[in-house]
Amino acid sequence: MVTLPYHITINQVGSKTPIPFKSSSHSEWNHNDGITMQELIDNYSPEFSQDAKGSLYKPLIHGNLQTAYTALNFDGIHHVNFHRHMLHYSDGGIGALDISVSPEVFQEELDLTYIPETQQQFPEPLDQFYSYIRPDHHSLSSMDEKPMMIILHGVTGGSWASYGRPLILELMNKRGFECCVLNNRGCNYSKITTPQLYNGGWTNDVRHMVKELRKMYPKRKFYMVGFSLGATIMVNYLGEEGDNSDIECGIALGNPWDMVHSTFFVNNTFIGSKVYAPTVAKNLANIAKDHLNILTQNESLKEIYETKLYKFANFEEFDDQLTAPMFGYNTANEYYRDAGSVNRIMGVRTPILALNSMDDPVIGADALPVKEIALNPYILLLETSIGGHVAWFLDGYGNRWYTEPIGRFLEAFHKEVVSKALKPDLSKICLPINNSRPVKTTYRQ
Repeated sequence: MVTLPYHITINQVGSKTPIPFKSSSHSEWNHNDGITMQELIDNYSPEFSQDAKGSLYKPLIHGNLQTAYTALNFDGIHHVNFHRHMLHYSDGGIGALDISVSPEVFQEELDLTYIPETQQQFPEPLDQFYSYIRPDHHSLSSMDEKPMMIILHGVTGGSWASYGRPLILELMNKRGFECCVLNNRGCNYSKITTPQLYNGGWTNDVRHMVKELRKMYPKRKFYMVGFSLGATIMVNYLGEEGDNSDIECGIALGNPWDMVHSTFFVNNTFIGSKVYAPTVAKNLANIAKDHLNILTQNESLKEIYETKLYKFANFEEFDDQLTAPMFGYNTANEYYRDAGSVNRIMGVRTPILALNSMDDPVIGADALPVKEIALNPYILLLETSIGGHVAWFLDGYGNRWYTEPIGRFLEAFHKEVVSKALKPDLSKICLPINNSRPVKTTYRQ
């Protein structure tokens, strides 16, 4: 069979001894082989099986074209309605948790009179799809047992990001999931209250949010998806939590596992150095600009905010001058070395399905941590031959190749593993030594 440039092929990277999930009943434990993540994929999401082949959007024949297509405006499709619930962090900061609701519920419960004191009205066209929700609203407390997906977005994204909305619709409308998105501080028209933003190792807000959700929905099972930097944060979080994780399964798309290498990679390709790295720097500067009245309260960084904000040639310079000192690092590279999620792989004890494209022009693919992943049977990496950076466009209308198979996999994992109370059988599994340490900025519990 001839392989054309738009054909996508899967290579699975994982342990040679996958973890089987079995019934915890003593009468059944020794009398069945259980089911593995790989078997769930083969049965329910064959697009992700070893050597599976498919097709992406024909005109986008390599990673740069796939990635460039993400810059188009997809506001006209995949509409999702959100109720925004404000989180209050222990350091005095505020976070925005967007909980997806059906259009009918959104219209029935629309309350344009309520805007939290620290926040602002949503701009057009988002005002058609977002509303703030009062902290005592009935929907913020439920004893139902629905599965709930928690989404962590990319570096300057949010709940309106075009890569996340199709997956939310898939999970809500077809798979029976509730969904929510944690916006990083200052992202997606949320206002900050302390002179701090976020970074790839900042897991404290995720940890706070999961605990809040657990109080609100004590019987729900939680799942998590991370896109790009959100995938880094997710893997860091799950690696830190280890056996104490409250997440049933995670999905990591386009994770820059080794932030030192991915930064070096993007800065040393022509398009990366001229387009991708400067674009991310500009987007970061735009977020900072919207919060200068608060960020400049940090006297040590005030002059940089006021004189250099739009002069950074790439995001490494932004991180070197602003992100690193904001979080107690000396340099961007020190931050990258500490916060790279490759450092937390050995601590993961939550099943993770990861997708990375081998033609990703933003983070590269020649330094994926395949040896580390192969040692931890809780993680299964899918290397796709094409797909760009968190792109994987199926057609010209903004539909993504990963949406439906991820939806089917998660539905199957919930029904076949979690709902049946299956547990990982580690009797024949050799887990790696957990030499990982928490990110430097993680609050000690």
